[in-house]
Amino acid sequence: MFKFFTLSENDKNFLKSFRGESNKLGAAIQLCTVRFIGFIPENFFKLDKIFVRYISNQLSIHFQSFYEYAVRDQTRTEHLSKVLIHLNYNYYNEDYEKDLQNWLNSRAMEHNSPTVLLCDSLKKIHQEKYLRPSLTTIEKCVSIARINAVNSTYDAISHLTTSNHEMIIRKILSGHNEIENITYLRWLSTRETSNSIDAMLSAQSKIEFLKLFKINKWYVKNINPNRQRFLARVAKKSAPSALEKFEEKKKLQLVVFFLMEVYDEIIDELIDIFITIMFDKLRQSKRQIRELREKHAKSINEKVSAFITMGRIHLNPGIRDVRVRKKTFEKIPREKIQKMIQECKAFIRPKDNSVWDYYVKKYSQIKKFYPRFIKSINFYSNENSRMKSIPKAISILRRVCSGGWDCIPKNAPIDFINKSWSQFVFDKQGTINKKYYELCVLWNLRIGLKSGEIWTDRGKKYTDPDTWLIPIEKWKEIKVEYLKITEIEASATVKMKELREQLNSAKLMLDKNIKSEKDIRLENKKIIISPVKAEEAIKSVEELDDIVSHYMPRVDLTEIIIEAGSWLNMSECFSHAGGEDSRIEASDFKKRLYACLFAQGANVELSKMAEHSGCSESDLTWFNNWYVREDCAMSASNKAVNFQFNNPFSRHYGGGELSSSDGKRESTPVKSKKSASIVKYFAFGKGITLYSWTSDQFTQFGSKVNNPIERDSPYVLDALCDNETLLQIREHTTDTSGFTDLIFAMFDLVGIRFSPRIKDLGKYKLYSFRSTNIDENDPSYTLFANEPLKERLLTNNWDEMQRFAASVKFGYIPASLLMTRILAYTKRNMVTKALVEHGKCIRTLHSMRCMNDIKHRRDMQKQLNKGENVNNLRGFLRFGNSGEMRKSQEESQDCQAACITLLTNLVIIWNTKYIEIVINELKKSGKVIRDKDIQYITPCRFGHINKYGKYNFELENGLRNGQFRRIKID
Repeated sequence: MFKFFTLSENDKNFLKSFRGESNKLGAAIQLCTVRFIGFIPENFFKLDKIFVRYISNQLSIHFQSFYEYAVRDQTRTEHLSKVLIHLNYNYYNEDYEKDLQNWLNSRAMEHNSPTVLLCDSLKKIHQEKYLRPSLTTIEKCVSIARINAVNSTYDAISHLTTSNHEMIIRKILSGHNEIENITYLRWLSTRETSNSIDAMLSAQSKIEFLKLFKINKWYVKNINPNRQRFLARVAKKSAPSALEKFEEKKKLQLVVFFLMEVYDEIIDELIDIFITIMFDKLRQSKRQIRELREKHAKSINEKVSAFITMGRIHLNPGIRDVRVRKKTFEKIPREKIQKMIQECKAFIRPKDNSVWDYYVKKYSQIKKFYPRFIKSINFYSNENSRMKSIPKAISILRRVCSGGWDCIPKNAPIDFINKSWSQFVFDKQGTINKKYYELCVLWNLRIGLKSGEIWTDRGKKYTDPDTWLIPIEKWKEIKVEYLKITEIEASATVKMKELREQLNSAKLMLDKNIKSEKDIRLENKKIIISPVKAEEAIKSVEELDDIVSHYMPRVDLTEIIIEAGSWLNMSECFSHAGGEDSRIEASDFKKRLYACLFAQGANVELSKMAEHSGCSESDLTWFNNWYVREDCAMSASNKAVNFQFNNPFSRHYGGGELSSSDGKRESTPVKSKKSASIVKYFAFGKGITLYSWTSDQFTQFGSKVNNPIERDSPYVLDALCDNETLLQIREHTTDTSGFTDLIFAMFDLVGIRFSPRIKDLGKYKLYSFRSTNIDENDPSYTLFANEPLKERLLTNNWDEMQRFAASVKFGYIPASLLMTRILAYTKRNMVTKALVEHGKCIRTLHSMRCMNDIKHRRDMQKQLNKGENVNNLRGFLRFGNSGEMRKSQEESQDCQAACITLLTNLVIIWNTKYIEIVINELKKSGKVIRDKDIQYITPCRFGHINKYGKYNFELENGLRNGQFRRIKID
């Protein structure tokens, strides 16, 4: 009200031109109304009296004068024209409608939802200062835009409308995969659930099926990727019978983009499985060597003992040379020595202890899939890369596998073969061993694909690395915006000067603290850092916590979902996957939505939820398929985060500028590509990691399903760069598994301070520039590495380092994908080396800050504890199926992770609100409450929440004696 209904001096001067108090007040209300909503509503005279009084008081006019205003419509229209001129507004006209229609046509290629298009149109009209016409006029424009989007898309794929393509579509919709016993549409939509050879062969069958129709050669131009993904998603979620009901134009688009999307997904899937299988075979080979040594440990000890005996005989100066052999055979018979020599041959390993001689034993298993794999995909590399000859080697393997050649030709590329492989690939005559060469090529192909040195022409994850980053021309345009957002220094020289000053200042403080032995000290030239002591329990906090727990309402989990959901108007976030407006009544829509969210978040099957919710299983299954998606759940979760941020009471917990991330491991009894075995956590089963990001206000703004054997560090930046909430994260903390020098560099370059809790911080060397004042008499001298930071390397690559970071910041590539590619490089390029060097500098500053400032360490510990508390709440809410992840498809896993994050945030904001109510009531009753105590009253409490529902034990509803319930008979 203050922003839009407050009259400026300029407004008041303008209103002086109107005669009479009613005209002046009426014109003023028209002015404020147009400024607020962009049009004059039909119920103009029914405006809330609060607004009328607020405006009339500014003009010193009685508010009743408004109801005497403009008896004639013409008067009101004339006044409106003057108001529009004053506000620089224009009347909606045909010329503007054409511009709006063109804009909507473009927008409809990105978003298909009529509601979204309508809201965007209203916003645009208001921002461009045009008086809004009737809704029917805009709805007509939206309808035309959606029709034009269909026609434009159809024109873009018109070259795919031949009779042959129509035959393909009929095949996809009506055909049936006899082996899987499902329709082709469902078969192609289903992703593999394991990283096995069978999964590889299954994915290859799909690629070969699609290649029969030459889908790998299909292409479209000038179609927004969002629209392509949207159309593919509709087809993926639809049954063939439902797709048949669409008009021909729409049906063709749905199937075409579905097939193109699926083809790229399967290419990525094939490569993922290939990379995993090749590494699994290596692990198996290493395990076999280890088991062999353990199995023959007794025999090896016997031979070592014999060697010692013979060595003593040979080295004994008292035994003459002519008697050495006789003396040896007296101790160890000749036959036994011969036998031991034969047995030793099996134990001898290559000098570098490489495992390729055992790896070759997996050749027959790898041969089952690799010929089809290299035939399915085209591989490329950069001419300057170490892997430049791999594509040519792959071409040779294709000829060999097709029966064209019996052996590897002499002119086959060999420049990628390192010393570890060469001793097996080449015999003494220099002849190439076919099996070892094939495996060497495939192993280097795996390395190249992971690092980005080798790429494919299709797919999304493994395409040309040059497409990952912001194009050079575009970078010049957006660099200013990047520097403004991140507050990074553009000049490398100035930045190096800043870093030198910070390092010098931190080092002086470190020397001072070591001398005073305050929290840190040196022992045997090693730094000893005193652990952060736990804060002593505060009696007033314990009393307040007990009182709050007592007064918190006892509530069912379902009631929290309904109440907190109403605060957020959460149902607006869940839209139909096909872009259609919902035809379900609002009450039924919310009932099904809440039931599905409860089931997903609490890890309960929809069939069980149907039994207890009053909804049919078919209704819930359909609703869950079309409305409950990861993007929708995260949108609702972001609303919850913003609600908490806008609640002034949450400032007791934090300002929304600090966050942490951590992973929680869950068992997976079903097959899943992201699951792995870790005995410590899953015994003899498998599991996944649910990685989540928590703000200092206890809300979670991101979640991700990861493989538990992977380090957390590549993923830490993902949710921070994708953050769409009001949180302004300026500092982030993790535990030790979340950091590398590269991550330190990327955090600094995207404008966020990285403050991980590093285990054994003192064992990591500190770094300085050559010009840093370091003397061997300084207490901290032994903590610094001998080699200084390479300042010239940083200066020469500063702009390119910023382009890397900006590519992540502006969403050109997910941070985790870029990190995994960079970390996988066997031979790092100059930019990567510079990033790591910069990371060493930033890590050194962080390490010295931790050593110098115990309060900083305590703050990081408190934030990590908040994350642990939220994870405990998640564990409480996720009670179904013993907390096991029972979704096998990655899309379903990501959706469930988003739903548990949403459910957790709903509980957090509900608890926060009621803690506020309880504390306010206590203050009203005269209870003295210190503001500094409130920060310890956590909203992660769940003792007052009933998650199991209610059970009915009404005796009168029971059966009479001798009666039994009806049984189900098919």
